[in-house]
Amino acid sequence: MKIYSGIFFSNGLHMTWDYNPGKCKLPHSKTGGEDGNVIITGGFFNHDIGYLTCDRVGRSEIQRECYPTDTQARGGIPLHITLYTAPNTSPIQSGLMLKYMTQEQRDVLLFPIPKQYIWNGKWGYFEDDKDE
Repeated sequence: MKIYSGIFFSNGLHMTWDYNPGKCKLPHSKTGGEDGNVIITGGFFNHDIGYLTCDRVGRSEIQRECYPTDTQARGGIPLHITLYTAPNTSPIQSGLMLKYMTQEQRDVLLFPIPKQYIWNGKWGYFEDDKDE
């Protein structure tokens, strides 16, 4: 069963686009295996969790489809890449932390990345081994 769609990077990390087990989709103009770009803008790091923030997916890829370019397809979760979590911390906590941070908290807690970094990956799905 497809659990989520996103951009998958050669380093084993990914940026989730649509977390919707069994019903997740890619952006309308994308197919699995197509190139995708993510712009890295900052990061958050502590002993329980670490993640990178993403300003947007390449605007030429998504903006024309009326999708927001700074949040996932559902739920208003800001785009991000989870780097690590403590054993008892769910990776979903990265997105929830970002979603509920105030701008003041973001200004204090997030490390800005002064140079623009673009990560290139491939659009696709994460699937589990269970039947649908």
